[in-house]
Amino acid sequence: MAVILVVFVLIAIRRVGKLTFKIWQVMTAAAFFLILTKQISLKDAFLSINFDVIIFLVGMFIIGEAMRESGYLYHISYLIFKRAKILRSCSY
Repeated sequence: MAVILVVFVLIAIRRVGKLTFKIWQVMTAAAFFLILTKQISLKDAFLSINFDVIIFLVGMFIIGEAMRESGYLYHISYLIFKRAKILRSCSY
């Protein structure tokens, strides 16, 4: 329970003094801590990995990066914020 609380706090604040933490660093450190303290076995940790989710996330990251590099995300955000500005001025 304490490990979960520490993970949530570190993810929320992301900085302790001059140290800056990335989410993957916090999660990896917590996983290693749980394995080293034998709260979960290495075998159980490996078996708990859902490779379908990993493949899905890798695919989403590839698609997202391709959309960002092509400029499509900037174009869509421009259209959304342009419309939001128009709607905001009409509501008064």
